[in-house]
Amino acid sequence: MPHSSENKSGVPALDVVLPTLRLLGPSGFIFAYNITFRGPEYYHSEYPKAWQMEYESRGYTYVDPVLIWNILNTGNKRWSEVRLPDLRGVLTRARAYGLVYGASFSRTTKGKKTILTLARADREFNDEEILFLAATVDELNAGFSKSYRIELTVAELQTLRCLRDGMTYAEAAAMLNVSVPTIKARLEKVRGKLGAKTATQAVAMAVQRKLL
Repeated sequence: MPHSSENKSGVPALDVVLPTLRLLGPSGFIFAYNITFRGPEYYHSEYPKAWQMEYESRGYTYVDPVLIWNILNTGNKRWSEVRLPDLRGVLTRARAYGLVYGASFSRTTKGKKTILTLARADREFNDEEILFLAATVDELNAGFSKSYRIELTVAELQTLRCLRDGMTYAEAAAMLNVSVPTIKARLEKVRGKLGAKTATQAVAMAVQRKLL
């Protein structure tokens, strides 16, 4: 699953709002873009790592009432307003990690879900914050849709696959029957399209966006 939990996500649309999300969701937050049955195209979590480990190891994904609400609905909801059974006490366990109060924002675009959910330990999210975060997730959804609408040529994809498979520039050139300068030129174009600083980052971003 594409994942990032660094100080910056590497995606401009998200990096712009990270400080605000951290301020409003001091216990952590999750942003998942374009979720399908195979998972999200992009996933960024800043929940406590211990909680993430428990969540995954105990299979809470399939019984989490907040996640189920997000998948079944489009809109905004405080966790305390979700009227679904919590059969395995997921929300009770979350409180142990500081995820006491939460708010979720679910959007549907062409059958795919985009979800933002934040948590804090001290109080409920107020109405003003809910409205602000609702607008934020709409902007994020639009920003990601624009940044992910990238087309790479067949030659560029072939070059990226070679690097993904661990080949050097020379090996990629030999495999594709082109020169090393051609490989470098293709990668330069790909970096520009993806906004990547290095060829390695370009490969990672292409994998993350399921272009390869």
